[in-house]
Amino acid sequence: MNHHLASKPVSLVRGAILQGNVQINAEDDKMSLHTLYESHETPFFKTKPSFDCNGSATAATECTSDTSSVGDRDSSLHDSFAIYESLQADFASKSDQDLLVGIEEAIKDEKMVLVSQLLREMGRRNLHLKDSKRQATLLENTRMIEDVIIDHQTSPEAGGWKKNCMLHGKHGDTIIYHRLNEKQEISTRIEMALDESMLVPLFAVLYETDHYCDWIPSFQRPFKFGMRETEKLHQVGRALQIARARIDTPWPLRNREIVAFNVMAEAVDEIGAVVVKVKSLEEGEHSGCVIPPALPGWNRIELDGGLMVRKCPKDHPALQKRHSEKATTDEPEKEPVLVSLTLAIRPSINIATRAVVATLWQALLSVAEDVRDGNRPGLKKAIEDKPELYRWFAASVERLKAKSM
Repeated sequence: MNHHLASKPVSLVRGAILQGNVQINAEDDKMSLHTLYESHETPFFKTKPSFDCNGSATAATECTSDTSSVGDRDSSLHDSFAIYESLQADFASKSDQDLLVGIEEAIKDEKMVLVSQLLREMGRRNLHLKDSKRQATLLENTRMIEDVIIDHQTSPEAGGWKKNCMLHGKHGDTIIYHRLNEKQEISTRIEMALDESMLVPLFAVLYETDHYCDWIPSFQRPFKFGMRETEKLHQVGRALQIARARIDTPWPLRNREIVAFNVMAEAVDEIGAVVVKVKSLEEGEHSGCVIPPALPGWNRIELDGGLMVRKCPKDHPALQKRHSEKATTDEPEKEPVLVSLTLAIRPSINIATRAVVATLWQALLSVAEDVRDGNRPGLKKAIEDKPELYRWFAASVERLKAKSM
């Protein structure tokens, strides 16, 4: 397949990777991907593709033993390039004004992968939005969304994740992974096949930062530890928000503070998924909000997270229990949706992170169940107060379930 990579523009290779069906096995194609990463044309790659012990490279796909023929893989790659070539040809036929109108419509619909493609076409034409700061922010936001897509569509094994545990609960099995970076700092990855009825409640529990103190465990004795307060600092449009959280930690540690924002993307047409990126912010201006310095005596820490909701592959390991239960009943099997979550907090204590993540995830699912059943009036009202946001999320989930894999 080397002739494909060698002959295609970087933007098309990027597009094929994001679509999620590129698998490259030749050693010289491995070198092509390294060159792609290093290229100044590709600032959107913040994580290098993963390479297995056989020299295979997988980007945004599972790294599994491939029994298909080289011709099949060539065909898959060719089809992926054809889709993006068609998309670029469609952009090329549009007028400058049509591009500017199109990008505003895509932003309104949270279609950030489409926004990324439109921004690249604008760059080729040397077009700019009237607000240069807004254009720079949009470019950064789309790159972050694409990083989430690549990270979550790469299998845990290919991405260097190590399985920590599997939780068995009433809503199904949860698999928790951990990964250490070169500084031995820990990141967490959670994957679960969840019934559709739990998705909007789960999304609300994560999104409604004003209610974190209502459900995140905290302790006063024998020492203070847990969420002290949260505050929404800024809201932009339907979904983007900037929020601050303050966390009590026991002596001799200093109390922690996080200021973070989220970006959401409906990427059903591109990859059949809804994507969320959460990222901490430093002091300064962001999206029209001035981020204040940390209070005296508080340490501002870093947070980097991603969430992806998509159709669950039938052979996903989190479905093993469901399949065994289905074999003993005649009830029709509900089609679950795969929820994957990644999270890194810096600085953190690795052993504490391993211990706390499972507890927090189980608490989150319990609260989501309460929301679904109408037992959390505060969160229920929050959902009712934002009908546009939650209808958008529910409709996006319906669309991705209807999309063929």
